[in-house]
Amino acid sequence: MRKREKSFAKAIGPCGRMEIGLLAIVAMVLLADVPVRGERVNGTILVSSQYNFRGVTQNDRGVIQPQVDLSIPFAGRKSVDFAVWGNIDMTNDTGRGVLADGNGGHLSEVDFIGSITRDIGGGEVSAGITSYNFPNGGSSTSELFLTAGGEVYGMNPSVTVAYDFDLVDGVYVNGALQRTQEIGSRMAASVGASLGYADRSQAEVYYGVRSSGFADLGVYASFDYLHWNNKVLGVSVHGSRLLAGDFRDAVEQSGLRSGTVWGGVTVGAGY
Repeated sequence: MRKREKSFAKAIGPCGRMEIGLLAIVAMVLLADVPVRGERVNGTILVSSQYNFRGVTQNDRGVIQPQVDLSIPFAGRKSVDFAVWGNIDMTNDTGRGVLADGNGGHLSEVDFIGSITRDIGGGEVSAGITSYNFPNGGSSTSELFLTAGGEVYGMNPSVTVAYDFDLVDGVYVNGALQRTQEIGSRMAASVGASLGYADRSQAEVYYGVRSSGFADLGVYASFDYLHWNNKVLGVSVHGSRLLAGDFRDAVEQSGLRSGTVWGGVTVGAGY
């Protein structure tokens, strides 16, 4: 979990071709006015004060996170889904975060996700693979995942089981509960909570201690406004706390945060 030696430069570095390319793809989705054939396309850009992953701060000096999703329906209730997600550090200093310093204006992480989703009754099940990549320093890895979710009494529970078969060789389980309330025809408010569990291998890599247990508790609240032509503007506040005492101790001894709060603004579009 220890970071590379800090850079004394604080200014944003110049964006490279990868960053410009990913942002350009998202921008095209945001500015488009018509669907792309029969597929469903979504694009978002999140500007956040922090990047937190499984209860551990990766960057607490501000990030920009673009994402593009493509869903291709087939065979009735099934779809093949693809996504590209990126994290761009806003400054060269990631603060009390895991990600290496010196990548301001550049992609510090790029994830590629592929999955197959099937509607089952009132819910859906997705199975797929996520490839985590760190183009400017860091060990890449890959996970298989299975997610099941639905709607129960106006709530949206879900469970995700992720198995890292590459670098970690371990399992992480996350249970989440969300409630969304529409406000008129153009606004919606959501609240949610999640609870993660890490086995020994996951805990050793992400928290620095080889013991299993309940890892991170997360909560959030968001407000979305649907503007024009499927464009959405959203604001959100998030909180995270490591639960297991040995997880917290190990993370804090590494100079990282075991509990934190952050906020973000999202611009998105879907077709």
